[in-house]
Amino acid sequence: MEVGEAKRLRLRVALDMAGKKLSGLTAAVDPETYLRDLAAIKNRTDEDISNIKQARMVLKAVTRRNPRVASGWISLARFEELTGDMEAARRVIEKGCQNCPKNQDLWLEGSRLAGPDERKMKAMIVRALKAIPNSSRLMLESDVLQKSRVLRRGIENIPNSVILWKALIDMVDEDNIEVAVLLLNKAVECCPTHADFWLALARLLPLKEAREALERARQQLPGESAIVIAQARLEEAGGGADRDLVVGNIIEGFIRELERQGLYIDRRAWMEKAEVAERLGCAVTCQAIIRNTIGIGMGRDVEVSVRKLTWIAEARELTLRGSLVTARATYAYTLSVFYSDTHIWKIAEEFEFTYGFDISIRRLHHARLASLAWRIGEARGILATICSPPLWV
Repeated sequence: MEVGEAKRLRLRVALDMAGKKLSGLTAAVDPETYLRDLAAIKNRTDEDISNIKQARMVLKAVTRRNPRVASGWISLARFEELTGDMEAARRVIEKGCQNCPKNQDLWLEGSRLAGPDERKMKAMIVRALKAIPNSSRLMLESDVLQKSRVLRRGIENIPNSVILWKALIDMVDEDNIEVAVLLLNKAVECCPTHADFWLALARLLPLKEAREALERARQQLPGESAIVIAQARLEEAGGGADRDLVVGNIIEGFIRELERQGLYIDRRAWMEKAEVAERLGCAVTCQAIIRNTIGIGMGRDVEVSVRKLTWIAEARELTLRGSLVTARATYAYTLSVFYSDTHIWKIAEEFEFTYGFDISIRRLHHARLASLAWRIGEARGILATICSPPLWV
């Protein structure tokens, strides 16, 4: 038997088995398995193309053998959507609606695939309500479209209304990222001084485009700390050999600019921002914030004892709240200032023995030895590595 004939025989047997298992409204072939397997397809090889064709044949066989099963039409349409053929997906749903006119899931799927063209979505819902006039889900979808149209008209009259833009963006399905990005790009044009729109847009964009968006946001909102922290977190997530340096420069540059302009900097508020960064898994950003803000308002004009007690008390508060990265950064900064104070070294050692790792304990020990030998530059360098991110993976 030839190889090609053997493959055809195997496929025919598989289809026959699938057909035998079809009964009532239950589809024997699990389309979700095919969709899940094919979701990651990017550069398709000959084998990939063969798999796509085979999956399409199986799903079409389901709809041919039992055209009254709505789930088969929906699965085939989503399969076509995953392969990038939206027109084919819409044609499949259209056939499904003709074969199962009383199934509201099919009509709702058709409305989704018609987006973002609001007229086509509305037309689909109108047809659906004619077929199923008592469907509450279709009525709700109709109300959503009506609300969307009202909001769009309102934005045409008041393009800089933050409230209207928020309401319209909130209506977008969380899976419909393209539409959300489209609306947010327009929102930042109309409301360039609203930080939430810029932050939401950056979260939905790839790394390079997110950088550009946040840079544009900095130009519009030069004094907005949330934008700067988002930039730092983005660079930290992006990785790179000079990640720590880049993140540190972003935070330091912003703080120095605020100081140059004579603006008030609330060090306690910045400590809270550092804790938020820690909870989000951004240890480098957290450390950079502490390093550049904890000393604000605590210069040489403040008594030494006051500075020591304040920083140690804050580190202990952070420890009690479970903010260990922020606490470690606070201890490291305190030791970089009071490198010869044995009492602070002892407190830091107790912290490391309780909450630290072997490597952080060794680094702290080496830093103390360097400080005792008056190699202050070396000691400060070691202290900077005590709270390095790899310890917190």
